[in-house]
Amino acid sequence: MVVDDAFARPATVASATQGRPVQIVRFARNRGPAAARNAGLARVRTPYVAFVDSDVDPGWLATLRRHLDDRAVALVAPRICGPEAGVGDGWLDRYERARWSAAFALALLAQRRWSAPVAVATAALAIRGAARQLKRSDHPLRAAATLVLEGAVATLWQTAAALTRHYWPAAAAVALVSRRARRALVAAAVGEAVAAWWRIRPDLDPVRYLVAHRLDDAAYGLWLWAGALRARSVAALTPAWRGFGRR
Repeated sequence: MVVDDAFARPATVASATQGRPVQIVRFARNRGPAAARNAGLARVRTPYVAFVDSDVDPGWLATLRRHLDDRAVALVAPRICGPEAGVGDGWLDRYERARWSAAFALALLAQRRWSAPVAVATAALAIRGAARQLKRSDHPLRAAATLVLEGAVATLWQTAAALTRHYWPAAAAVALVSRRARRALVAAAVGEAVAAWWRIRPDLDPVRYLVAHRLDDAAYGLWLWAGALRARSVAALTPAWRGFGRR
């Protein structure tokens, strides 16, 4: 099943599927990946369905299908990887494969005059790289900007969670001597809790939810650090840095 989401070159789709037992669904206008997948899903009758985009490595299909042998599992997602290194890649290409989100978060945490421009420039570089990877899309720049925006929001969420849950003892110690650290910690503590309340919408007012949420995270972080001290090991506190090593 191939869904043509109003591709600008329909002849390319026709030539790619010629001679194959493929049913093609064509949209008169671009409706986005969600609508395309839903349209394809509505027409299939097979016991298993795989959503495959142009940048998918088909080698994952057999591995993921085995997960569905468990009757409690209804949906499985593959690992999302960055682009592989290529011959002639420049420093911008190497940067885009690294964790641009870390630079984005660190620039904002610095709270300097250059923080916002650096964060915007970092996101712009990420959009540039993503747009090149999405060049087969009808709107690669728009799709890349959407993906980077979602990544930036996730980065802010994860940074706030790290400051207020896993590493709050260290963040609180730095906040005692740094006004910028205090601002960052307060913003993270309030912003993350309010965002969580808005997303979950529990049967609890925002103030009491914020207090309970912060106490929950404080207890988690406290016992995490206590366990590391008892074990005399920082392994549980060490982040898994990926993307910065040589390739």
